[in-house]
Parts: sequence; C-alpha cells; structure tokens
Amino acid sequence: MKKIFAAILLISVIFAGCRQSNDPEIIKKKISRYRAAIERYQEKIRDLEKQLPQQDVVLIPVKVQTVKPRAFQHYLDLTANIEPIEYAYISPQASGTVKAIYVSEGDFVRQGQLLMELDDALIKRNIAQLQVQLSLADSLYRKQKKLYEQGVSSQVQYLQAKSQKEALEKNLEVLRTQLKYTKLYAPFTGVVDQINTRVGELCGPQARAIYLVNMTKMKAIAHVSENYLPDIHKGDPVEIKFPVYGDMVIKTRISNVGNLIDPVSHTFKVEAVFNNPGFKIKPNMTASMRFTTFKAKQAIVVPLNLLQKDSRGWYVFVLDKENGRYIASRRYITPGKITGNEVLVSSGLKPGDRIITEGYNLVHQGSFVKIVNN
Repeated sequence: MKKIFAAILLISVIFAGCRQSNDPEIIKKKISRYRAAIERYQEKIRDLEKQLPQQDVVLIPVKVQTVKPRAFQHYLDLTANIEPIEYAYISPQASGTVKAIYVSEGDFVRQGQLLMELDDALIKRNIAQLQVQLSLADSLYRKQKKLYEQGVSSQVQYLQAKSQKEALEKNLEVLRTQLKYTKLYAPFTGVVDQINTRVGELCGPQARAIYLVNMTKMKAIAHVSENYLPDIHKGDPVEIKFPVYGDMVIKTRISNVGNLIDPVSHTFKVEAVFNNPGFKIKPNMTASMRFTTFKAKQAIVVPLNLLQKDSRGWYVFVLDKENGRYIASRRYITPGKITGNEVLVSSGLKPGDRIITEGYNLVHQGSFVKIVNN
C-alpha cells in the first residue's frame, strides 16, 4: 500500500507541476526530476525487498526469449510508376492528305508493318513526267558523248547534256524519296494505342498521327532518398507489386541507377525492367517496389516493441540472477535497421542472453521476477 501511495503521490505532483507551466522545456525538466525520484524510490524498494525472506517477495511474472543469431534482411518499400521501354508518337515525314489507315486502336503490329498511307497521286504523276524527260535527256547525253569522243561535238555541248541528265536523275531520286515518305511504317513491334487522324485529313511531320507502345516489356521507376545511395546497386534484386492485382509479385533486378540527385527532393532515380506477359501491366500504373538494402546471415534481432528509452539511450530488459533469484536487468543496446516489427541490434546483446518479452512493461531495474513460459 505504501508503494502504491508513493506512486500516486508522485503522479499527482507531476500533473500539478505540468499545470503550473505550459513551457515544454520546463515540463521536460520536471519530468526528468520526477523520473529520477521514481528511480531512487524503486532502488530503495529493491534494497528493502532484498532484506525480506524469499517467500515474502512479490515476483513479477515474465516470459523470456533466448537470443539466437539468425538471418535478417532490411527492405525499403517505395511507390513506383510504370513506363514502357519503347513508345512513340509516329508522324509521316511528308505532308499530305491521309489516303488510308490500315490499323485500328488496340491492334498488335509487327516492326515494319504498314500503318498509314498519304495520297501519293501527285507525286506519282510528277515521277512519270520526270521519267519521260529523263529518258529524252539520257538519249541526248549518249549522242553528245559519242559525238564528243569523235571530235564532232564541242565539250560545252557534251557537258550541258550530261548536267541536264544528272539534274533530272537527282530530281527523280527526290520524288521517289517523297513517295516513300507517304507511307508510315511501325518502327518497332507493339500495340496501336491511339490514332489521332482520319482519312481525308491533312497530315504532316508535326502531327502525332499514331501512338505506338511496346507492351512486351515495361520498367518500374522509383525515386529513392539519397541516404540509400550506398545500398542500391545495378543488378540488385527487386520485387514489384501492383495494388490492382493483389498478391501478384514480379521479381526482377535493378537495370539502372540514376547519377543525378534531384536538388529539391534529394532523391535519385532507380529503374527495373521486367517482362509483361499477357500485357496485364499498363503504362502509368502505380506499383510498389521493394529493395533489399541490407542482408545478414547471422544477426541479433529483437521485436521492436521491446525497446525502451531513457536519458542514456535505448535498452531492453534481460533476465539476470542475483543471489540465486531472477531479476530484470536493463541492457543498453545499439539498434540498427528496422524491418516490419523487428530491429537489428548492432551491440549490447549476445547469443544466449534471455530477453524479457512479456511483462517488460511491469518491471524495473532489479525487479524480482519469475519465468512463466509455457
């Protein structure tokens, strides 16, 4: 009863002190003083309990767990955006009226397949006329060349015939190139996602006529804090999940680690390429990328909820013995990486130590305890 009364009295003093001032620093100092006072009273209680016969000491029931090194991995989960590897807005290289469109939105097309054709009637007429002119010019050139070689014709007449023939040949080559430009072919294998023109409309190099996307391969892009730069490498394994597909997981590897740190967000870009069978994954979908930033085969790991903190740092309660009786002992540790509800312990614990896993919130330094593990 005396211990309970003392605790109630201390708590009452704490609340009374907090009501006297709203200054956080003053409140913190008071809390520190009161905690120190509680520690002193607890130490006195423990000294008195040591003087009692063992059967008169109240033992706090606890459960313990023996520290055993095991495998540990630290994961980093980030939101990612999905982009295709190959995609393009395809435009004709010449201007003209759309004569025919040979595909529809959603069609799967092969590289080199004809997608669209512009009206080429005028170019074909010009080519036909030029071919007639070239035939005549070639005939004249051959005659002038023969006469020049025989010494009958002058060099000027020969060169004029040759120049006219060559000029017509170049013009014909230009028209034939323009004729090729009236046809629009698929630059890569993919799916026609958008068609932004119609038969009869004028279309040219500035028009985004057809949007083609390769759906066979995609890449996930995430932006990672610069703090993880030493932990992320090209070729590292990565898992990609999609909220819309539940438990679907794609395992792949990092294909590219960006070299530029964003000056605003202080992040760098990480890409992971993956196959897309069935075309289930679409561009601009949201995904989750899981990176493995740390891996150890033999590590000391404890549940995160066991950690407590005071002015000296982080600690857990371990089972100790004093004069043949079990006591709770505060063990200061250095916590490291956290995965889920577990934390890696860098120092402070060793294999064989027994951590108090239940009842840890009821004990203090030196509290007498009894083990109730099933």
